[in-house]
Amino acid sequence: MRGFLPQSLVDYPDNIAAVVFFGGCNMSCPFCYNKDLVKAPDKYEKLTPEWVLNELERRKKFLDGVVLSGGEPTLYDLAEFIKKIKEIGMLVKLDTNGLNPEALEELLPLVDYVAMDVKAARRRYKDAAGVDLDIKKIEKSIKILKESGRPHEFRTTVVPAFIPEEDFDSLVEFVEGAENYYIQQYRPVKQAGPLSKAYEPAILEKLAEVARKKVKNVGIRGI
Repeated sequence: MRGFLPQSLVDYPDNIAAVVFFGGCNMSCPFCYNKDLVKAPDKYEKLTPEWVLNELERRKKFLDGVVLSGGEPTLYDLAEFIKKIKEIGMLVKLDTNGLNPEALEELLPLVDYVAMDVKAARRRYKDAAGVDLDIKKIEKSIKILKESGRPHEFRTTVVPAFIPEEDFDSLVEFVEGAENYYIQQYRPVKQAGPLSKAYEPAILEKLAEVARKKVKNVGIRGI
């Protein structure tokens, strides 16, 4: 564990939550907002589970739950840590990129909510993820969540460089039949080049209309 946010009003829907950040990731997205956490986690102080649990115990009167984020949390053995959080009496939300479906399946009975990122349409997924991944793992994680009965959401940060408008239909196919899908405005991470551009809100609304044909609840964040 490489970071701790004592309180957030936006990371766990309808709940006040602390956020625990895990270092490292099995993706290398060019548009990542936490590059140092992913690429150089040793820059951050290493937090022990005991320290984090003590902080949660101390703050539990002011919190509803905890978000496990990253980086990619499923790279770590989280089961016992989650069980101890639950003993404190808090809800647990897991953020994941879906590239570790086996770990996701193992952790699902322990968590209360899962948010999975969907990076792009199939043809551009490897470019958006920055690694030569097996797309079947992403599809398996999506299927696991859809069939889990656990509250969850899929979400996409809409980066024009990796999600052109002509890909909207095929992107939404990933989450067809899902309960909740959120489209997130991209905040440019560079001052020049393809990663310096974000869509206007009207384009995000257009994607939302495409998604509403296949997903029950669709929202837009960040505009």
